[in-house]
Amino acid sequence: RRLRAVVARVGEGAAVLRRPRGAALIFGLTILPFGVAVCTFGAVSWALGLPLNPIQWAFVIGVLALSTAIPAAPGSLGTYEFAGVTALGILGIGPSQALAATVLVHVIAALPPALLGLAATLILHVRIGEIEAAASASAAVSAEG
Repeated sequence: RRLRAVVARVGEGAAVLRRPRGAALIFGLTILPFGVAVCTFGAVSWALGLPLNPIQWAFVIGVLALSTAIPAAPGSLGTYEFAGVTALGILGIGPSQALAATVLVHVIAALPPALLGLAATLILHVRIGEIEAAASASAAVSAEG
């Protein structure tokens, strides 16, 4: 029953893909952040003097994105770095430079959204207790349904 409900919701959400304009919007909003991430990695790569080209930047960013699907510690700490060092190792980058690049990209990817979220939390006057209560209520509803 739960699986059917999830599939139904995914189907409803995917309805936007049936229209060319909706599909183009989703495609564009997917490519844009990927492009920004690739360019960010390119800047980090250049700053560290790594001899990589844009296709290699895209490869590493793709591996890093896929690594977030692996069950991990909060923030994907450890698995993200392992994936980055491994991907860069495949491209001939030494472990210390690979780790430096991966940690920099991880910080660049995680810190600004975290700080902006914290600022929004303060601006909205949301308290940790409210977040915990909402999460508990949501978990209770999920357990019932």
